[in-house]
Amino acid sequence: MENTTLNTTICAQNAVSGGPKDAEVLGLDIDIRSHNRAAIEAHPLARRVVMIEGSSVAPDVVAKVRAKAAGKSSVLVLLDSNHTHDHVLAELEAYAQLTSIGSYCVVFDTAIEERDQFSAFLGQNNGSIPTLITHLRELAKNYGERKS
Repeated sequence: MENTTLNTTICAQNAVSGGPKDAEVLGLDIDIRSHNRAAIEAHPLARRVVMIEGSSVAPDVVAKVRAKAAGKSSVLVLLDSNHTHDHVLAELEAYAQLTSIGSYCVVFDTAIEERDQFSAFLGQNNGSIPTLITHLRELAKNYGERKS
C-alpha cells in the first residue's frame, strides 16, 4: 500500500482538473497492515480509495477488481508486486486487458533483474522486462492491435 499516497494524489489531481467525480483508486495488497489501513482511512480522499486484501492473482481478488473496473470510461493499471516471471505474467493476463484505450498499464521495477542483489534471487530471464516481452509477443500473436 506504499503507493497509495501517490495514487490518491493522482486521484485528487484528476478531480480538480475536471475528471470523473467517481474516480477511485483500488489498492491491492496481500497484507494490509493496520497502521497503513488507518492512515488511508484518515486521508481526505479515503472515500475514493478501495482496499482489497489478498494476492493480486487470486481469482476472487481479480474478480473484485474486474467488477470495480466494469463500466469505467478510463482505467489506468499500475502493477507493483512480486517481480517473478510467473507472477508478473499472471498479473498482466488478469489486469492488462482492463486498461482503457488511451490509458496505460504500467509495470513497476522493470529493471530490478539488472541489480546484482536481485538477479541471484530472480534468476536469468525471470523478472519484469522478460515477462513484458513474453506478454507483448503473445498479445501481438493472438490479438493484434486493439482499436477503439
